[in-house]
Amino acid sequence: AILARTSSTWSLRFCETANMPFVKFENIAREWRFKWSTDSDNASLMKAQVELDEVLAEVSSIEGVASVQRIVCGGCQDF
Repeated sequence: AILARTSSTWSLRFCETANMPFVKFENIAREWRFKWSTDSDNASLMKAQVELDEVLAEVSSIEGVASVQRIVCGGCQDF
């Protein structure tokens, strides 16, 4: 699935698997990942959380979205 934002709306589009009939699934995951820095007392991590909070309700309400999870790794600074 592809989660895309056009202007102010989100849409969920499903990719074709017609050429791969052996691929079976019930859920499709979409991952947004980026690095954050420990500089300035983790300021980039805090800003990332603020940005996520601003779109979380809208993304969660898209038809077909089962869940949204936020995972942060302090060891490798992934968000």
